[in-house]
Amino acid sequence: MATKKNKKKKGYTVGLGGNLYDDEFVTSPKIKADLTKENSDGSTSQFYSSIEKPISKFDKENINSDLKLGYTKEGENSSFNVEGGKRGKEKNIGFTFTKSFSSGGLLIQGKPKLAKKGWK
Repeated sequence: MATKKNKKKKGYTVGLGGNLYDDEFVTSPKIKADLTKENSDGSTSQFYSSIEKPISKFDKENINSDLKLGYTKEGENSSFNVEGGKRGKEKNIGFTFTKSFSSGGLLIQGKPKLAKKGWK
């Protein structure tokens, strides 16, 4: 008899947003977009980006645009994030990795782990 595995369906989510900053010197429109994918193993992957272009109200001076891109992968007990950006001649890149541990560790019921192996 063949066994049938229950697989979680994959899903995609698309997000789009905008922001308009305005003061007496500059107007700055910003657009954000992201794409999230749910994987069959319960993890999620996300790609996101934003772009901002300030516009001066007084002169035709070029104001540097701001561009950001990023990718995040999250599992049941870990996550990884890479993001980068560019504004004018400035470039920025960074990454983050996190891992959580739900069992084990150095203490078991307030005693060192070695105590369980016969150590006192």
